[in-house]
Amino acid sequence: MVQRGDAAMSDPRVLSSTLVGRVVNRIRRVRYVFQEQVTSDGGQLELTFDDAGALLCDAGPNGQELVLTAAEWVDPFVPPLSPESLDYVNRYGRWVAFDVSAEKGFRALVGTPVSHVAEVRSERNELVGLEVTFPRAMLRVVADSDELFVEVVGE
Repeated sequence: MVQRGDAAMSDPRVLSSTLVGRVVNRIRRVRYVFQEQVTSDGGQLELTFDDAGALLCDAGPNGQELVLTAAEWVDPFVPPLSPESLDYVNRYGRWVAFDVSAEKGFRALVGTPVSHVAEVRSERNELVGLEVTFPRAMLRVVADSDELFVEVVGE
């Protein structure tokens, strides 16, 4: 499912025409942090483009479908935190966005344009993954079992 604001875009040609030619300038992964320790490498993936647009990838509510949103990730715990929110974060942790642009694999994508986009669909024709091709590598994003799996192939 692709969303722009609240409107879903189900036509794959719209997704491809929206991404092809755009240059990625930052990549973030949203990871869970508890007591100042990252407890998970998983979480949402955010691509930010040189035109200030963004694409946020996440596993959908059914645990299998890939949800794409044309927006940056919004931190629900922006300081200053209320006493209630601070108590929650101290007890349970929170999701935090980390810039992974310089990490191995991802760095091959930054500063380069998207050259091709291919959808990965389930047997029921649900969008479960996305393969985004760049000049030197391909980014594969797949939702499965409530997790978002991200792989860079070809660097």
